[in-house]
This record gives sequence, structure tokens and C-alpha cells, in this order.
Amino acid sequence: MLYLVICIVAFSASLLTFFSGFGLGTLLLPAFLFFFPPAEAILMTALVHVVNSLFKAGLLFRYFNKTILLSFGVSALLGAVLGANTLLYFKTEQAFYTVFERPISTLSFIIGLIMIVFALFELVPKISEFRLKKNVFFIGGFLSGYFGGLSGHQGAFRSMFLIKGGLSTAQFVATGTAIALIVDLVRIPIYFTHSSQTWQQDNITPILVGCLSAISGAFLGKKWLTKVKMKWVHILVGMFIFCMGIALLVGLL
Repeated sequence: MLYLVICIVAFSASLLTFFSGFGLGTLLLPAFLFFFPPAEAILMTALVHVVNSLFKAGLLFRYFNKTILLSFGVSALLGAVLGANTLLYFKTEQAFYTVFERPISTLSFIIGLIMIVFALFELVPKISEFRLKKNVFFIGGFLSGYFGGLSGHQGAFRSMFLIKGGLSTAQFVATGTAIALIVDLVRIPIYFTHSSQTWQQDNITPILVGCLSAISGAFLGKKWLTKVKMKWVHILVGMFIFCMGIALLVGLL
């Protein structure tokens, strides 16, 4: 069941990234959370995400907008360092509170809350339509980098800012991929400095399955790259993320 879930989610999320604007990490993290503790799931998701980002960057490098990439990427790097270290600070299984005698760790509470907030970006029309001025890319980069480092949820903030950059669909996807890659390359070494769990035998295979499935989805998505927006996908995934966030807050995951 583990491998089937990871395979389906990684492939589908990677494919839909080219059409819906969702990041792979946003969808894959809840899948890993079904089977692994929050800190471990974040690290495993990050490893799949960075491999997929490297592959996508190779496919789309000619579409990078270097000006936006520089202004957004530098602040995203700084935010990722702070976010990853924030995660390590809260990386404890000590109960923050209990629900029906179920202990809820501080990290589970933080990640659950973040997932609910990001789900609202998709489910509430006025929030999902909210856009910021494009002269604040530095702030947008820092926010997306921070949340990327903390939980991997960087796509919503990044897209909210990049959409004001006057980019084509291909440039939007390519530049966003490059920024996500910068965040991954910063946060993963910080995670590894304080964790060895990912290299246990039971964890390596799901990571490899996720990587191969995500690459397959990215390869197919590149062939179908288009301007089509899949609104129903936004709604369904938003509901899924919201439910996963609630499950973390009440101790069901």
C-alpha cells in the first residue's frame, strides 16, 4: 500500500504541476504523513522534490527568467535557511497538547496549521484570487523560502508573487522550478545534519519510488505543457490538504 500511494501521488502531482500550479511537495507530504512521522516525512518529501526539480530544471532551463530568478532566489535562499532551522527547533515528539488522550507534537501542530492555511488559498475564492504587486519579489522570495524550509509548502507564496512577473506559462513553470531547487539545495543539508533516519532500509525504497514516479510525471507534463487551468483539481486538492491538516491537529496522523 505504501509504494502504491507514493507512486500514484508522486506521478500525479508532478504531472499536474505543469497545469495547476501546485508543487509536488504540497501533495506528496500528506502521502508520506500517512506512513511516517512529520519530521521524517518532510525530509523524505524534500529528497523526492529535489530530484524532480533537477530533472524539470534540465527540461526547462531555456525558459528561466534570470532577472526574476536572481531577485526572488536570493531572498528565498535566506528564508529557506531560517525555515529549515525553525523546523529543527520544533523537531520534537514531546506532546504540545492532547486530543482524546492522543498526544499532538509541536511539529504536528505547526505542519497541520500550515496545511490548513495553504488549503484556504485554493478553497476560498477571494483568497485564491488575491495577488501582490510585483515590486515585492524580495519579500515573496523570503516567505516562500521560509515556508519551503519549514515544511516544503513554498508553491502558494511563490506563485502568488511570480504571477505578477509578466511571464509566459513556460517561463512561470521554469523559473518557479529553479527557485524551488534553490530552496531544496539549502534546506536538505540542514535536515541531514540533524537526521539519519532517512537512510534506514525501510525508508530508502519509498524515496526511490517517489523519485522515479515524479520524474515520469514531469516528463509527460513537459509534453503537455499548456495554459489550461484545472480549477476542479485546485478544489479537490485543497480539500484533501485541509482534511490532512485537521487530521494532524486532532492526532489522527
